[in-house]
Amino acid sequence: MPKKSSKQTPTPRGLKFGEERIQEKGKGLQRQPGKKQTPQPTPEEINPPRAPSTSAGNIPATSYPQRASGNLPPTLKTSGPPNSWMRGLKTIHQDLQIRQVPRRQVLGNYRPAQSKNLMFPRNRRTRPLKIVSWNADSIINKVNEFEIFISEHDPDIIALQETKLRPCHSLNLPNYKTYRTDRLTHRGGGTAILIKRSIPHHILDIKTHSIENTTISIEGDRNITVSSVYRPPRSPAQSLISDLLKIFRNRPECIAVGDYNAKHSSWNHHPRPNPAGTALHKFARNCGFVITAPGEPTLISNRRNGADSTIDFGVSCGLSNIQAQSVLDLSSDHNPVIFTFTPNSPYVYAHNCCTFTNWERFQDILSVTVPGNPKISDEDGIERAVENLTHLIQNSINQSSKIKFMTHQAFTIPSQTRQKIKEKNRLRKIWQETRYPPVKTELNRMQREIKRELQNIKNHAWDCDLEDANDDPNAFYKIMSRKRHRQIIYPPLLGYRGLIYDTREKADFFADTLEESFKENKTPYSNTQIDLVNRTVRSYLRNTPISLPSLTSPGEVCEIILDLKNKKAPGKDNVKNLALKSLPINAITYLTKVFNRCLAHNYFPKAWKHAIITVLPKPGKDDKLAINYRPISLLSTMGKIFEKIVLKRIQKFTQDNSIIPNFQHGFQEKTSTSHQLLRISNNIITGFNKGRVFS
Repeated sequence: MPKKSSKQTPTPRGLKFGEERIQEKGKGLQRQPGKKQTPQPTPEEINPPRAPSTSAGNIPATSYPQRASGNLPPTLKTSGPPNSWMRGLKTIHQDLQIRQVPRRQVLGNYRPAQSKNLMFPRNRRTRPLKIVSWNADSIINKVNEFEIFISEHDPDIIALQETKLRPCHSLNLPNYKTYRTDRLTHRGGGTAILIKRSIPHHILDIKTHSIENTTISIEGDRNITVSSVYRPPRSPAQSLISDLLKIFRNRPECIAVGDYNAKHSSWNHHPRPNPAGTALHKFARNCGFVITAPGEPTLISNRRNGADSTIDFGVSCGLSNIQAQSVLDLSSDHNPVIFTFTPNSPYVYAHNCCTFTNWERFQDILSVTVPGNPKISDEDGIERAVENLTHLIQNSINQSSKIKFMTHQAFTIPSQTRQKIKEKNRLRKIWQETRYPPVKTELNRMQREIKRELQNIKNHAWDCDLEDANDDPNAFYKIMSRKRHRQIIYPPLLGYRGLIYDTREKADFFADTLEESFKENKTPYSNTQIDLVNRTVRSYLRNTPISLPSLTSPGEVCEIILDLKNKKAPGKDNVKNLALKSLPINAITYLTKVFNRCLAHNYFPKAWKHAIITVLPKPGKDDKLAINYRPISLLSTMGKIFEKIVLKRIQKFTQDNSIIPNFQHGFQEKTSTSHQLLRISNNIITGFNKGRVFS
C-alpha cells in the first residue's frame, strides 16, 4: 500500500529560563478553504565521509575531578492534517447538536494523512566532538563557500579568526548560534565561535591583552571550555602566556584553538622558532599542557619562494587523544584545521530528526483508549480525569510517530558547481606543492567563477521566494520577518555575587527575580477593611448559588478548537493545538464532560495552572539585568479552551444585567483605550460647540 503524502515544516527557536530549547514551527491547518497548499520536498540525509586525522606535537596532559550536572528535557513537535479535514470537522461540529455520533467515529469525515515535522530529542552519552578552526582573513565575502564546507563536514563547533567584521555585519548559519568578538579599534582582527544550537552551552567573558578570544563552555557532567584565539603577529610574546592562563584558569577541561602566530620545531616545519613559539613550548612543557597541531602546514605563503608554516593549532588541558588535520577546501592563505576528540564524560546534545506522525493511527488509538463518559463526582475526580486524558494523548502521539535522523543543507548546489569546487581544491593542492605561477592564475580564476555562481544561486532562490509571494498576501510578510529576525543571545546576568554564566544558575536567578516581582506591595493596610472583605467572601462561598452557569456542549468545544492557531506553543502537558484538532469524537465528549464538571463545581484544575516561563529581553534595555526581561507564560491549551468557555458566560451575564457601564472600554471586546480617548475628545468638541466651559 503506498504511503500518503506528507509535509515538512521548519523550526523556530526559543529559550526557557536561559536553557536553549529548539522548537519547531508547524504549518498545520489554516481556515482558508480555497487556498491550495503545495507539499514541500522530503529532505535527504547527508552523511559525508569522515577523513582520517593525524596529529603532531603532543605533550602529556593532566586529569581533573568530575562535576555533576542535570539532564535537559526533550522537545517534540508535530504537524497537522490538511484543510479538507478541517472543513469536515466544521461540518460534524454543526451536526452534533441534532444527531448522535457513534463512539468509534472520528471528529471529521476525512482521516488525515501521515505528516512529519522536525524534532530534537536530547541524548546523554559520550560522542566525539568535532571543532573546525579557520583563519578566514575576512569572512564576509566567503560565507557562501563556507556554508558548503560546513554542510559537508558537519562540525559541532566552528572557531574563526580574523573575521574582520564590524557591528553592522551579520554572520548567521543554519542550526548554529554565533558569538563574536569584533575588533572595534582599527581594521582587521576579530574572533568568533559558532556552535550547534542543540548543544547546551553558555558564553564566557575573558579579558585578554595580547590575544583576541571568544570563549564558550559546553555544559555537561564536566564543562568543556572551547576558545577561539587569534594572536596578532606584532603583539608582545611576553603577554601570551598570561593571557592563556586566564583562559585555562579553574577550567579542568579546556581547549584553545586558533592562529597563534607562534613557530617552533616541535610542531612547525619551519626550523627557526620565533619568541612566541619558544615561550609557548616552554609553557606547555613545564605546566603539562597539550599542543596539538596538524602534520601539514596551515599557513601557505602567496610568494613563489615563500616558506609555509604551521601556526594554527590547539592548546588543551584535561583532554586526551585529540586529533588534528589540515584540509584544503577554503580560499584563504590559512587552511582550515579539524580537531576531533572524545570527551572524558558525557554531555547533553540533541539529534536533528524528522518525526512522522500518522494522524489516522493517532485517532484510532484514542478511539479505543479514551472513555466517552467518564465518572467524575468531585474535584479529585476532575484532577484524575485531566491527568488521564493528557497521558492518553501523549502516549497516542508517541505510538503514532516515527523518528528519522537527518541533517540540513544550507542550499542546493548544482553538480557542475560541485565539480568546479573539486577542481579548485585540486589546483590549490598543486599550487601549494609546486608554486607554479600559471596554476595560481587558474586557481584565482576558478575561485572568482565559483564565488559568482554561488551568489547567482542565492539570488535565484530569492527571486523564486518573491515570485511565490505574489500568490500569497502573507508570504511576503513572512519572508521579511525571517530576514529581519536576529538570533537572541543571552549574555551573563549580573547577580548578587557577580556575573552568572551557567544556564541553570541563570534559570534560578530568573526565578528569584520573578518571585520578588510577584510579591505583595509593602503598603499599610486597614485591618477593618481586610476583615470586611474576608467576611464577605466567606458569606458568599457558604451560600448556594442561585443558578449555575450554562453547561457547554461538544459543538461549542469543537468551535473553539477550530479557532486555535496551529503555531502556538503548548504548555507543560506538551499537547499541541494540532493534536487537539485531530481528536476523535469520544475524546471531545470526554473533554466536554470535564469542562461541565468544572463549571458545576466552580473548579479550575491545578494541572492547567502550571506554566512554562520564557523570558525575552526588552528592547533598548540592559540585558545583563534580570529585571529587563519580559516573562511569557506557556499554559495548557485545554485550560485556555475552558477559559474561553467561562469568558463567554461572564460576558453574557454582564451584558444581560448591564453590569459594565458604557464608558468602560478596557478589556472589552472590539474596544480599546483609544476609543476612550476618542469619546473624551468628542465630548470636549461638543461642549465647545455648545459654548460650555471646561475646567
